[in-house]
Amino acid sequence: MGITWPAPTQQRISANRSGRVFGGLTETLFRFPLPVLLAVALTLFNLYWLPQSTYRQVDPIVWPVNAAMTLSLAWCLAASLCAEASGRRFVALGLQIAGVIFFLWLWDLQTVVSLSYAARAVYMEAEFAAREGALWFNSALVLAGLGLAIGLAPYLAPRVDGEAVWQFNHKVWVGFLAACLAGWYFSRA
Repeated sequence: MGITWPAPTQQRISANRSGRVFGGLTETLFRFPLPVLLAVALTLFNLYWLPQSTYRQVDPIVWPVNAAMTLSLAWCLAASLCAEASGRRFVALGLQIAGVIFFLWLWDLQTVVSLSYAARAVYMEAEFAAREGALWFNSALVLAGLGLAIGLAPYLAPRVDGEAVWQFNHKVWVGFLAACLAGWYFSRA
């Protein structure tokens, strides 16, 4: 005799799905608190500022904040993944905070944020323009290095399966490519 299971009701299915979604979100928040908060802050910042900007007339605060927060996000994610592999969560939290402070300092955000709109434009032209090209180039190199660090950080532990490294990197980079293509596609719509 087989076991008969009651047919699931729509309410139980819905509760199960929402429990999985919110359970996954809370698990991710507790595993990667600073990267999640930075990702949310960067998303909210861009949702507020970018629709207000036209191509030629962007508030001078947008690009430095985007660059500093993107670099900070990549740094914090790499440090979190490394901390999970090594078991040094508090050291990694200190390194994450130091990295965020460093990237905010590098892009001179304390000065840029404290100025008014008109003063920001003058400051960006007079003080910041001379080193902006070097900052963008170096930030692109640092971001590329941090991208590699994100792929390698979880596997810095002494005993690592080589196949797991490739599976993880495959999932990370295919997801990244899919997100980039979707972003490009929806930005054209």
